[in-house]
Amino acid sequence: MLEFAGLGTLIRRIWRKPMLLHVLVLGSLVLVGGCATPITHSSDSEANYSYVFSTVDAPKPTIVQSHVERLHRSVLGIFPLAAQYNGDWEFEMLASPAWLAKAKPGFAEVPFASVQPRHVPDWFLPSAENYTAWKMQTTSYPNAHLFVEKNPESQEKVRVFIRRH
Repeated sequence: MLEFAGLGTLIRRIWRKPMLLHVLVLGSLVLVGGCATPITHSSDSEANYSYVFSTVDAPKPTIVQSHVERLHRSVLGIFPLAAQYNGDWEFEMLASPAWLAKAKPGFAEVPFASVQPRHVPDWFLPSAENYTAWKMQTTSYPNAHLFVEKNPESQEKVRVFIRRH
């Protein structure tokens, strides 16, 4: 009973001191909002493809290179929080026309010069001479860009670069 009375006194003191109350509320919000957000960088092509393109119902392309960043937000490092935005990704692939047909909806062709330069891996090298540029119209996610080879060696395997930033 004595401990309970001490708790009541503490609560009354905090309530009477607005600055202390603000500090406690702000501290609680920071705690609930998430602690450190570690980022995982993955170059595992199989895992990356499954993570990003699991809904594409077409023959899987040959993945030449890939990079995926995943954010892991949590409360106290224990309770995971859903992230509104879950990282950037880049892929270089040899894709079939069937895969392109499934992945391309939502993209609109844009002039190559209108694509904003971004920090990308050294292997991500589409050029205006060899690729057409496509942009996913702005959504709640960052922009996605698709670069499709203009004159592929084989019509069955088209070199594609795709990224989300």
